[in-house]
Parts: sequence; C-alpha cells; structure tokens
Amino acid sequence: RYLKQALDRLPRRQREAVFLRYFQELDYADVARVMGVKERTVYNLVHEGLQQLRQHLGPLRWAILASLAGAILFFLKIF
Repeated sequence: RYLKQALDRLPRRQREAVFLRYFQELDYADVARVMGVKERTVYNLVHEGLQQLRQHLGPLRWAILASLAGAILFFLKIF
C-alpha cells in the first residue's frame, strides 16, 4: 500500500521506467524501446525515480523494519 502511494507520487515517466524495470523485469534496453527513449534516459529516469521513492518511503522504512523484526522475534519465541 505504501509503495503504491509512493509510486503514484512519481512523475509519469519516472513511474513508467521504474515499473517496467523492476515490476516487469525488463532490462534497460527493453525499457528504452518500450518508452521510445535512449537507454541513458532510462538510467536517469530510474535513478531519479528510486531517489524519490527513498524520500517518500524514508520515514516508513524504519516502521516496516521494526514490524518485521517484531514478527521474527515473536516467531522465534514460539519455536
């Protein structure tokens, strides 16, 4: 849910490049062909998009990690 919200905040071209690269698992050359841009442009769009995602998710990353750590500790206590 948080990732979707952060992705929705990206500019369209960054969102498209990140989606194709990481969710569709296309390589940079294929993303460039799909988007009709140069491969270097894809590198830049993905890089900028990931930076934006880190900023948007920054405060939440620690909350997510804390939740996971709590779940792991709980699981270890049971077994």
